[in-house]
Order: sequence, then structure tokens, then C-alpha cells
Amino acid sequence: MKPVIHKVGTAVPAYDAQSDFLEALGTLYPEKEARILRTLVNKSSIEHRYSVLKAPFAPGGFYSFWNAFPSTRERMEIYAKEAPALALEAAKKALHGISEKPDLLITASCTGFEAPGVSEILAEVLNLGEDVERLHIGFMGCYAGITGLREAARAILAEPSRKVLFVSVELCSLHLPSPRFNTLPVPSILFADGAAAAFLSEADEGLGIEGWLSRRVPGTREHMHWKVGNDGFSMHMSPRVPAILREALPAALSDLASPEELFWAVHPGGPSILDAVEEGMKLPSDALDPSRKILNRYGNMSSATVLFVLEELLQQKELKPYGMALAFGPGLSMEGLRLAWK
Repeated sequence: MKPVIHKVGTAVPAYDAQSDFLEALGTLYPEKEARILRTLVNKSSIEHRYSVLKAPFAPGGFYSFWNAFPSTRERMEIYAKEAPALALEAAKKALHGISEKPDLLITASCTGFEAPGVSEILAEVLNLGEDVERLHIGFMGCYAGITGLREAARAILAEPSRKVLFVSVELCSLHLPSPRFNTLPVPSILFADGAAAAFLSEADEGLGIEGWLSRRVPGTREHMHWKVGNDGFSMHMSPRVPAILREALPAALSDLASPEELFWAVHPGGPSILDAVEEGMKLPSDALDPSRKILNRYGNMSSATVLFVLEELLQQKELKPYGMALAFGPGLSMEGLRLAWK
């Protein structure tokens, strides 16, 4: 009997922002910069990215004023309104058909703050009871999807009777930087909004969590960081990140005897990140197809994205007996789960 992921539920907003974002580049940035950004968008392997912001670049829209982009306060007001609803949609899908009530609720987000916030609203609307325990994982970035699942598994190992609901919600589209700072919003080309939830308990059938790993890459703090400013949260990702990961992964995962024989659930931070994992671990060319499919359909939804990949894997009719889930984030750090299909 091990901690098992029984079901994953996912949700995205109704509005597909990809085409509007492309059209807006020419009005927000000078011709040279807009051309660079369009080239990067075309290389991103992303067809759809969803946002809680409806027509944000239209007259009167959230990002329609070049010299007066929204303040952090205005962005957090949208987060407080939209994040709970999206999280609730994903949570209901994860709990559909589950008769057991969660007694531990874990939430994760790095794109907004509100207290009482998402976990309080989920506990109330889902009728989890006054004694439900709650844990929030905040501002850890993309790898928090793995961290949340790890903490759920750790709680179940400590108390096998525990039933855990883990919910991640990220509204990355709230943090487009203002063009007046003369900084190209390269991360905004990849990031999107989404929520995902997983229900876990001790069982002998399902997607089992066998173990986990955490690795820091020393001396890389400046290559990826995520800071709060007056004009939203500012994300920096160095072009060196894929190369750093490609070099660091073999040592970090040196105990994996046959990586090519595993199924892989890798956070699709971008096409170059997936290429780095494939090359660094010498994986077959189709090993990361589930991650590439999610990137194409939804973009990078920060911590929620790896759960979208797990949902994609759970829907497959045939899955290899053992697998590995990986995600990366500020630090530069990586988090992983050893998985076993039971």
C-alpha cells in the first residue's frame, strides 16, 4: 500500500488569448521588438493559451493603456475574483466519483496572494468540514506542482488513513510587464492560466508515488527568478537555463538505471526545456510527447502544468510500469517524483 494519485482534474478559462496577444505585439512594441517577439511566439510550439482576462488588449481592456499598465493591486483584485472559481472547477473534476472526503487540503500558487483565499473558499464550497487541515505552498514557481504531490504523499505515509486533495491554480496572464520598461516580455510568450487538482490516498491500485527528489543547482540563482513589483510579478528566465538543466540532470538522476524504459511526466516549461531533458537523459524521441502535447494545447501554466501532463498519462490505455515526474523553477531547482503504475 502506497500513496496513490487516483484522479486528476484540470480547468482553463474560456478565453484563448494566443491570437490577441500576437496581434497586440505590433501596437505595444516598436517594429523591431515586435518582430523578435513574433518569431519567438512562432517557435514556442504553443497553439493555445487561455486567460481569465477577456480581450485584454481591446480599447478599455486590462492591458490597453500603454503608459498605464495595471498596478499589482489591480492584478491581485482580478486574482482574488478569478482564481477560486478556476480552482474549484478543477477540484470538482478531481473529486467526481470519489466517495471519500478529503481531510487535508493542499493548495499551490505563485501568481497571486489573498487571505483568506483559495483554500478557505474551496473548503467551504466543497463542504470539507470545519476541521479540514490546510497547507498552502506559495511562490515556489513551476516545481510547486511536484512539491504539493510530495507533501500529500508524505502526509499519507505518516497517517495512512489520510485523504488528500491537492489543488494548484495559476493566473500567469495577470503579469504581463509594462512596455515602458523597455524589457521584452519573453516569459509572457510561454505562460498561461490554468488550474489542476489531484485526489490522493493510500491504495494498492492507481498511480503510486514511490519516492521523490529535490535538487538545487548551485550558483544559478540569477538565471531564474520571480519578483514582486509595483507593476505585477516580474519573471526572469536566462537563455542559459536549458543548457544548465541538460548538464545537471544526469548527475541529479544518476540512480535511474534505465531512463529510456520509464514513462515521463515533465513540466513543459518551453520547447527548449523539454529538448534539454530529452538530450540530457538520452530519452527516446517520443518519451516527452505527453508534455509537448500539453504545451501545445495550453502553454506553460506554472505549477499546474505537470498535473495536466499526469492527467494526459492517466488517460492512456497503456502505461509503462514505472515513471518519473519532473519540474523546474527558481533557484535553479528541480523537484521529482518516482512513480509506479499499479
